[in-house]
Amino acid sequence: MDTLIKSILQIEADAQKIVAQSKARQARFDTDCAEKRAALEAEIGGRCESRIAKMQEAEAAYRDSEIAKIRAQAEQRRAGLEARYRENKDAWVRRLAGNITGGE
Repeated sequence: MDTLIKSILQIEADAQKIVAQSKARQARFDTDCAEKRAALEAEIGGRCESRIAKMQEAEAAYRDSEIAKIRAQAEQRRAGLEARYRENKDAWVRRLAGNITGGE
């Protein structure tokens, strides 16, 4: 009977040891998973920030390019209007004066 009780106690001790080892492995696994998750989140976050910065730079460059085009077009139109004004100023003044005075 003593042998049976000793065997049962040994089996219980072995089972407790296996459970403790399993819990320790689970704790290590949980810690490793948390660390890997944090590392992945940091890596992905860094890549996202980098992509966002590149996109912002590209958008700023595009915006500046479009603004430059619009300003160049406005300058061309202004120059055209000034040239037209210089060419027609005297005729317009004569026509306006004639309309006011009732003559040509």
